[in-house]
Amino acid sequence: MTSLQDLARLRERLQTSDFRRLTYIAEVDLQDGLLAGLQAVAALGNELAAVDLSSSEFLDRDLDAATWRQRIVGRVVSSADVPAQLERAVYLGLPAVIFPLPEALDRLALRAVAELVERAPAHVWLGTPWSEAGWDRFDATRWFFAHHPKIHVALDTTDEPPAAEVVERWCAEPIEVLVASEPWAELAPLFRSVAERVFLTSPEHRPGIEATHRSAWSSVSARARHAAGFSNNAILPVEPLGDDVSSATYELIESDPVKYRRYQEAARLVLEDKPDGAVVAVVGAGRGGLVDEVRRAARLVGRKIDLLALEKNPGALRTLTARNRREWRDEVTIVSADMRYWIPPKPIDVLVSELLGGFGDNELSPECLLPIERHLAADGVSIPRAYTSFVAPLFSSSLAMATTEREQLYTVALNRARLLAPAKPCFVFEHPGAHRLEQHAPLRFTSTMRGVVHGFAGFFETELAEDVRLSIVPDSHTEEMRSWSPMFFPIAEPFGVDAGDEIAVDFFRRTGAGRVWYEWVVSAPAMGRLHNASGRVYAMRS
Repeated sequence: MTSLQDLARLRERLQTSDFRRLTYIAEVDLQDGLLAGLQAVAALGNELAAVDLSSSEFLDRDLDAATWRQRIVGRVVSSADVPAQLERAVYLGLPAVIFPLPEALDRLALRAVAELVERAPAHVWLGTPWSEAGWDRFDATRWFFAHHPKIHVALDTTDEPPAAEVVERWCAEPIEVLVASEPWAELAPLFRSVAERVFLTSPEHRPGIEATHRSAWSSVSARARHAAGFSNNAILPVEPLGDDVSSATYELIESDPVKYRRYQEAARLVLEDKPDGAVVAVVGAGRGGLVDEVRRAARLVGRKIDLLALEKNPGALRTLTARNRREWRDEVTIVSADMRYWIPPKPIDVLVSELLGGFGDNELSPECLLPIERHLAADGVSIPRAYTSFVAPLFSSSLAMATTEREQLYTVALNRARLLAPAKPCFVFEHPGAHRLEQHAPLRFTSTMRGVVHGFAGFFETELAEDVRLSIVPDSHTEEMRSWSPMFFPIAEPFGVDAGDEIAVDFFRRTGAGRVWYEWVVSAPAMGRLHNASGRVYAMRS
């Protein structure tokens, strides 16, 4: 029935993001038998077929096992004997089941759904309209499943679109399928939240839906497309002090021209005020990206500088040494050392580093720079000279489902997420300056929309030099920069909020015993638990 090539192609589609095309689902008409109905669906160019699980018009022997597992989605159409229909899905080994949410909470049926996702590989797509009432229905149900990672949404968009705020709210939910007929313009933000499967109720409207999909992505920046590729993934942040960075990671870091142009601009402004012979130290030089920008800046302002490149990673040191010989004409002094313990031969006039993480200080820039700043000249300058972390309450069912450890800091993309209030400053560091390595930030927010607080998003902005800034804070994000992703601080017990509700959280930056960690606790609308107390789950090695 299905060739190995087709199965491989379908498996690839189910596992990867492709913003150029959609996966379509259509219901099989069983009037002439399952095989004939499936062939009719395939003729439409659809890649998945939906079968009524209450029907007696097909047998498992009608298809091979691989086709059942890869191409068939079950639909609970009848409200009668739901457990038996779901049991049939288990027997057939289906990859997913569409289950329409009843207007009234049916705990018996929901219990059968919960049993299905625990016993079988199938995911469940809860069908609900995209109206305000439909969101209320899903919101009332979500707590039953406690953000189970195999419970998603089949959003019915066949009726008139709801208010824009409701559509935005849906963008933070785990939508796997859009049930669609008309190509509403309001589908665009849902497509940009990486909803890639469409259940076609009217196949003749497919061209219009595809046009809406193309339009949704045509105006999206390269940065947003890059981030969408990591949607729904929660990644542990790197620890440069604890682990040596790989060559592939350096390549990713160096791939953002925007960041390096800003660094060059900052170096040029600083060097204009320095005489010939100024000592410039690039610390944590990596493979030499900042060395290139400092050399270009010096040429632009006509300064001769004494340039040092400091690195502790053995692999990167070999690259720096080779580049110095082949490209830099041995004009750079390569130093193998940890910046925290290195004593330079003479005072440093300009200290250049890129030690920032998505939350600003989470790669321990303060701990790294504090020791070496003692060797700055009296008028020595640091690039960057300041950075601030930011926090905002985050609504994202997908991230809550993707993170099993609720006291862990993650690097994330915020496609299937919405901020419930603008981000506010959290921790502040200045260089050179009097460092407070331990800080406390009590933060208060007013929710701008209905939703669920699943945790807090972390961002940062930095001032490299006067009037030269980089930011990943949503309201001031540096255009087209993609070097950093936001951070996610989950909470153990998500809670619902209405527009106008107060959300209060305290963030703590703590240090001790060669470690640095964050703690956070919600205090409004109700007092919650202290997360990551004493760094019991996550701490950075210092």
